[in-house]
Amino acid sequence: DIVVEASMEPVGNVPELVRFGMQMALPGKYSTMTWLGRGPHENYWDRNSGAAVGLYSGSVEDLLHVYTRPQESSNRTDVRWLTLTDKSGGGLLVVADKTLATAALHFTAEDLSRAKHINELTPRPETILCLDYAQCGLGNGSCGPGVLDKYALRPRPCQYGFCLQPYSPADGDPQALADRVLPLAGAPQINRDAEGRVGITAPDGVAVRYTLDGTEPTSQSTLYTGPFAFLAGGIIKARSYGQGLLPGRTAEATFPRHLWELSRGKPASASSVENEGRAPAAGNDGVTATRWCAAGGSVPQWWQVDLEQPREISACDILWEFDDRGYCYRIEGSLDGKQWTKLVDREARPQSGETQRHEFATTKARYLRLTVTKLQEDPLTWASLYEFRALGQ
Repeated sequence: DIVVEASMEPVGNVPELVRFGMQMALPGKYSTMTWLGRGPHENYWDRNSGAAVGLYSGSVEDLLHVYTRPQESSNRTDVRWLTLTDKSGGGLLVVADKTLATAALHFTAEDLSRAKHINELTPRPETILCLDYAQCGLGNGSCGPGVLDKYALRPRPCQYGFCLQPYSPADGDPQALADRVLPLAGAPQINRDAEGRVGITAPDGVAVRYTLDGTEPTSQSTLYTGPFAFLAGGIIKARSYGQGLLPGRTAEATFPRHLWELSRGKPASASSVENEGRAPAAGNDGVTATRWCAAGGSVPQWWQVDLEQPREISACDILWEFDDRGYCYRIEGSLDGKQWTKLVDREARPQSGETQRHEFATTKARYLRLTVTKLQEDPLTWASLYEFRALGQ
């Protein structure tokens, strides 16, 4: 058996995902897929209530849904196990640790994306198998609303796995093989919350041992008993152990020095405010759906926050409204709101409007001011941001 595990640990302002999974290519002779999951037709996270869970089988060629314009196709959700077999009935058995979203085609996702019409598709000689943790829902963005929030694939810590093994009809019923329990402890997962506390999760019935110095955990390493503070940053490694089980894969996570968000909800002011109510307080309310916007496209324009007491500031995050336009700006700090010290200088050339993290020498300040000094030459671009975050101790 080959046990495959994957985990995702988003860091920073990661956008929504289309899918999280893996892909492999098999010889094209493995052209019959049998699966226990939703079917028989293709189905997706937000379009599967009409696809009952059952045992289904079909040729890889027939699994493709022929759209006039080629696009994502053939996915099946809630798959417990599947086989890809040749004419003799032998091939590969895939068993999910929970459930998978799967697709088997003679095309890659790139093939489907590049072709404008179905006649432009040329089948590959291989069978392309996708084994996904999940895909984003389809929505109806071509002629209606996009994906409902509950079907969006948000970037969050997650993990999944599956087992691969050769299969022959002589091995017996695939369901019986899928029901076997492998003597392997599952991999733990390491997270750190907004308060700088680390939590480690693992399957029931195993003990987790961890290290904080980057060394490989052993059965004698520190036993995890509950969340603990990890503010200094560094490498954490963890491994699961269980009686009668092989040790699981070592999980690893690297965390920077923990910085507290100091500016959320603090009093904010600005040089001007658009007349639609984009108040300065929207720039540090912790809600990315609200924004501060200046009253027009003239510059300079500034936005300022009062931390209410002097704090040790080490970094700032800026989440601009327009992620495809450029800004020239500076960030300054002050103890009294009169004498200012420049902390960040981005005035020489336009910076990307994507989320910006600026780190600098730790500075004591009560007031922080962001001043936009130049905008990309676009009459629709005004100084505007969703969130400004001051980070420090």
